[in-house]
Amino acid sequence: MNTENNKFKWVPIIISIFALIISGITVWQNFFSPFCAQAVLASMMWKTEQLQQKPGIPRVRSLIMVTEVHFINQGAKPGQSDSFQILLERKADMKQWRFLPQVFITYGEFIRHLGQAGDRQARESIIDKVLEGPFNPPFLQSKQSLTRAIIFAPPSGFPFPVEEIKQGDYLLYFNWVKEEKSVHLQTLDFRITRDEMDIIEEGKGLIVPIHR
Repeated sequence: MNTENNKFKWVPIIISIFALIISGITVWQNFFSPFCAQAVLASMMWKTEQLQQKPGIPRVRSLIMVTEVHFINQGAKPGQSDSFQILLERKADMKQWRFLPQVFITYGEFIRHLGQAGDRQARESIIDKVLEGPFNPPFLQSKQSLTRAIIFAPPSGFPFPVEEIKQGDYLLYFNWVKEEKSVHLQTLDFRITRDEMDIIEEGKGLIVPIHR
């Protein structure tokens, strides 16, 4: 009988130890865990825009990507996230194009202006009207999450001609860029049809599906 009692008297002690361990982990996560940023594409639209890629040089027509990116800091410490890039790959010939974050915009105002634009010329001169400022990786507080609308465009001097958009299958890679190294975050796999090519050609916004 005494032996049985001795066995069970350790149960409360073991439970207390587990409770302390769990409490310690919770305290560490809430107060001491390092900055840990994550990002995901929440929405994406392709459209054409007349880009001013360099001062004094005429604007050029190019494909851009209008995105909403959701950021979250899973750590207890604040910090600044890294920058990104989007790689677009056409499956048929594996040709790739790079898009870099350029500016923040007000997404609601962008949608309003796009809906009110009466012709292609008006639809391709919207971004300047909805600018919030140049892109800079956001600074995130402890456990903070936020969503920002960001324009991704080709590197300066390398516009994406509309003629390069063909029917077929594409892959889109959303990556962190950390010290010149690319860290993969998200992949989109989608198809462009003839009707969707016409939407892009007319300067309208083509919604690219985000698979969750």
